[in-house]
Amino acid sequence: MVLLQWFFNAIYVVIFAKVALSFIMPIAGQRPHPTLVRINLLVNQITEPVFAPIRRYTVFSGIDFSPFVVILVVALVRSKLGV
Repeated sequence: MVLLQWFFNAIYVVIFAKVALSFIMPIAGQRPHPTLVRINLLVNQITEPVFAPIRRYTVFSGIDFSPFVVILVVALVRSKLGV
């Protein structure tokens, strides 16, 4: 049970990191720090397989709601499992 809680919390952290990085990377300028670029690449590699199919249906006026949809689905699964 603790392992499932850790897994779901890790999913939330990665989604939060993706959302935060989507605001931070444009602010970082033309030459962002290499560590920031590596973290962004890693987070993108983890989240894109999940977000890309959902993004086709959840972008309205240029705003991407796919992280919100994924969080809702993960919360629903988490509550059904009783974790």
